Amino acid sequence: SASSVSVVMVDDHPRPGGQWNDSYDFVRLHQPSDMYGVETVKLEPDGDDAHHHLATRDEILDYYDGVCRTLEEKYDFCFVGDTSVDTTQLDLFDIDIASTATVTTTTTTT
Repeated sequence: SASSVSVVMVDDHPRPGGQWNDSYDFVRLHQPSDMYGVETVKLEPDGDDAHHHLATRDEILDYYDGVCRTLEEKYDFCFVGDTSVDTTQLDLFDIDIASTATVTTTTTTT
């Protein structure tokens, strides 16, 4: 039988984009937009100057909103914002993380 994998992305921020949620409005990428992001979804605009485009903070946040919407439509994926997970509590549910899932944690400092 086929196995089903569910992915839940949890972030302290209200929307996808990680540290970009904490950036000043004027911050841009320091590399071309076509070298950043998710491989299957382009960030850069169409056109002759696409390789020189440096995405703004708002463009990146909108981009990751779109990426998450696409993943939610196509796969068993869910973004949960304004949330954190205490991974030390997973033992309470008798979950064998090593055999059932991969847990990736990130730390945001402010």
